[in-house]
Amino acid sequence: MGTVFKLFHFDIATENNFGDTLLFPAVKHMFEAYGAGEAFDIYDSRPLRENVGPALVKYINRTADAVVVGGGGLFLSDTNPNRESGWQWRISLDMLEQLEVPLIVFAVGYNRFYGQPDFEPPFSEHVARTIEKSVFFGLRNHGSIEKVAEYVPDELKSRITYQPCPTTLSKSVLPIDVEQPDAKRIGLQLSTSRRYAGHGVGPDMVIERAGQLLPRLEEAGWDVVFTPFTNPDQRLSARLGEQFKSREMVQVYGDDVLTRGLRDLADVPFLLGCRGHAQMIPFGLGALPFSFDVHPKLGYFLSDIGRPEWRHDPKDPAFAESILATIEDGWENREANRTHIADKQADFLDITLDNLDVIYSELGGDPSTLESRFAPYDAQAWNMARSRFLLEVQRENSIHRQQTSAENARKTEAELKTALRNCRTAADDRQILEATVLREQVSAGTMQREKTRIEEKTKQLEQENRALREQLQQQGSSTASTRLRRVRRNVGRTVDNVMKRGQSDS
Repeated sequence: MGTVFKLFHFDIATENNFGDTLLFPAVKHMFEAYGAGEAFDIYDSRPLRENVGPALVKYINRTADAVVVGGGGLFLSDTNPNRESGWQWRISLDMLEQLEVPLIVFAVGYNRFYGQPDFEPPFSEHVARTIEKSVFFGLRNHGSIEKVAEYVPDELKSRITYQPCPTTLSKSVLPIDVEQPDAKRIGLQLSTSRRYAGHGVGPDMVIERAGQLLPRLEEAGWDVVFTPFTNPDQRLSARLGEQFKSREMVQVYGDDVLTRGLRDLADVPFLLGCRGHAQMIPFGLGALPFSFDVHPKLGYFLSDIGRPEWRHDPKDPAFAESILATIEDGWENREANRTHIADKQADFLDITLDNLDVIYSELGGDPSTLESRFAPYDAQAWNMARSRFLLEVQRENSIHRQQTSAENARKTEAELKTALRNCRTAADDRQILEATVLREQVSAGTMQREKTRIEEKTKQLEQENRALREQLQQQGSSTASTRLRRVRRNVGRTVDNVMKRGQSDS
């Protein structure tokens, strides 16, 4: 018996997206299938999008032999925007340095959309340091390897390894006993996103092209069903369904993805979709995956499986005709295609087991001591895995509710503080207003008193003025009488003098 290493997993537990719902349990089960459960034990996990703090780092250092990060398209900046790393795993460089156990980055993808802005600091430094601290750094397609290599020093590029997504190994790892029908039955997984605009694909283009294609598929004898991977996908499917007759809706997302979801999707032997996992999961079940070209990663995967021609650009006005011809060719050559897919699945399993050999050895184990290199899950183990998944979903939902409650509490506290500041401001304003009113009142009283004083002074002045006028009138009258008497005297004297002169002359 070999050494069992305890692994801590940074994951995403969700029931809202079929791809992610299956992906993270598939990563766990791939580690636990290796060595038939005698090599690795994923004993605990936390949501990778949550901030990694000192307490969690200390816990991991104390309890884990290594940390698993992934899988998924984690190299994307706007799904979980943060300044700690620049990508979805939210751990700062400081916390990354404090991790004392090695990292295992497993089946992670470069997820930038067409035309999307480049990553911002500290992305390049963070990815380089993550590679340095990793015993294994595996990306899920060769396109991702080429892209991530552009951000790191040359000496680290050789340490980036190809690790297919575990969802491509479903038939090899999981107890799926449904045989796909040999029928012209195709699923449509429809998505739209503002991010498609960087490729020139408008918000309605996918639904428009699907609407052009659907009647052509039916004319060619295809049974078309909708296979939404998320609730928004379902709304798009329902919107398209309103234009045509009612048709089957294979809703694979939800809390029973690991049971009913996989069984229902395994009954769809062809699928045309917009999502990466709308390629990888059908491929892992043995179906032929065709794709709308709305994201570079769709081309990465189809190139890895040797079928790049299964991707078509919805901007092409002849999209419906060209993709129909490709799908018809897939049907006509279905046996060869299914053999090709089975061979690729076997290659992916060999690559994965070789990588797990490397990881086990790097941690100090000896693969030759394992009694079994690989043991697929049986139904009982898968049911236990489903129970664990549901517990993790409940845990993550609980964490989300706590965070939401805490955020609401912080928001309420902020609102209360704002209200208190507003109350204080209102009180201050009231005091200022009261002081102003008081000053106005005092000023008004003073003005009234001054007005009264002025009115009284005015009355006094008017009285004095009248008295003065009367006095002046009296003085004027007396002076006039005096002057008149003086004039009369002068006139009398003059007359007397004239008369005297006249007598003298006579």
